[in-house]
Amino acid sequence: MILLNLLPVSLFAQAGLGPWVPDVSETSFTVNWETPDSQLVRVEVVKDGAADTLNFYQTRYGRSLVGTSHSVKVTGLEAGTRYAYRVCGIKVLDESQPYQLVYEKEEKKGEWHGIVTLDSKAPVCRFSMVNDIHGDKELFAELFKGISPQDMDFMLMNGDMVSYMTSIDVVKDCIISPVETLLHDVPMLYARGNHEGRGQDFWRFEEVSPSRDGKAWYAFRQGPVAFIVIDCGEDKPDGHPAYCGNAHFDQYRAEEAEWLRSVTKEKWFRTAPYKVCVSHIPMSLEEDSWYTQKQLHETMLPILNKAGVDLMLSAHFHRHVFVPEGKCGNSFPIIVNDCDERLDFVCDGRKAKLEIYDRDGNAVHEYEF
Repeated sequence: MILLNLLPVSLFAQAGLGPWVPDVSETSFTVNWETPDSQLVRVEVVKDGAADTLNFYQTRYGRSLVGTSHSVKVTGLEAGTRYAYRVCGIKVLDESQPYQLVYEKEEKKGEWHGIVTLDSKAPVCRFSMVNDIHGDKELFAELFKGISPQDMDFMLMNGDMVSYMTSIDVVKDCIISPVETLLHDVPMLYARGNHEGRGQDFWRFEEVSPSRDGKAWYAFRQGPVAFIVIDCGEDKPDGHPAYCGNAHFDQYRAEEAEWLRSVTKEKWFRTAPYKVCVSHIPMSLEEDSWYTQKQLHETMLPILNKAGVDLMLSAHFHRHVFVPEGKCGNSFPIIVNDCDERLDFVCDGRKAKLEIYDRDGNAVHEYEF
């Protein structure tokens, strides 16, 4: 029997960024990490209390990949179960000849970390959310000072964590390194903001947070709460000069709306005691609302109203805003989180409690719905 808190620390430190867990479900989780040199990698996994260690690899078309940016999906797991994992890799010295790959003699093994899979039967759902950090690593670290992995089921990034995707390496550093220790043991779930679509490395966003079927929108359930995560795209019309003719977000959001109609009719969503929509751009409406905010209000808000959503969590304004139910056609309240505050969410299926803290750890807002 292997107990997770007794697993030995590796003799070799795994240099580089991570690991972090950018995706988790009831039966799987994904591990991402960076290495300073090209490696052939694997992830070792062991279930809490079990003796057998499983190995998972980064493969494509049946072959292992080598490189410096790694992503391995761990599958076949049980819901609500704690697993230990560690990343392992062996440096590739020469891969120029198909049948004569040359490796270092010794594999490096990282430290053991622990992840708990999601569980739709869990009595409580809890997470912490930040947004609009725009690459301010110091702010990001301060918002999570004193927080431990046991305080949340996952960490939620609600968009604009960076200003531009011009360098994927800079993006990873800004998003992962300030809370890297937490992200070893807490899944990081992501709702893209409009700024995650800007810059030549926008398409490499999957190296930070993998997409589902090539899309950045998705839905999941943790305990009594069903989640809809919207990918809003850009905030201005596709034809705006800033996009240089390469924006096609109207079509993208139209496809997303069709998905939204479908997923909100599924039994697992309909039967959830509490329903939350995460949307970087809020679906409220004001006199000075920009293009995409108006479009989301017209096309997606009616679907969410019909689906019985209980709460929307948004960002984008860089200030705290509370939009009460019914103010602008919304059948649920909308909370817009400030850019320098952390929102903590706890829900037992009967009610949700939100506590919001500033960078100094002071409670500044509290809600119960």
